[in-house]
Amino acid sequence: MTKITTITLLTAVALLILISPIQSFAQQEEQRIQNLESKVARLEQETQHNQNLDSRISSLESQIHQHGDAGVAFFLFGVFCALWAQNTGRNAWGWFFLGLFFNIITVMVLLYKNSNDLHKSRGQG
Repeated sequence: MTKITTITLLTAVALLILISPIQSFAQQEEQRIQNLESKVARLEQETQHNQNLDSRISSLESQIHQHGDAGVAFFLFGVFCALWAQNTGRNAWGWFFLGLFFNIITVMVLLYKNSNDLHKSRGQG
């Protein structure tokens, strides 16, 4: 072989030896970049999901603040009905739940029953 051919061949082999790790490094970096991009996309989706949950929680909190007083009033209707039922010998739990869920109607029925009880007791006394 000639001297130029040998030098060219050695140079080519040296370049291949040097380029091979560089290509491997470039492939590893490309894979690393793809992994990071997929992680970023997943985090963006989770952030969007969390923002949706935050807005739903805020909406529920505002609804609770708006309707909280009504819940207390309904509970007090139930307590009033249960107290009346207990004092007249009726089922306190049944009247509590009737007063809680059907508050105005239950109180009207309660007043009607109380009126009938009073009329009966006056008629007997």
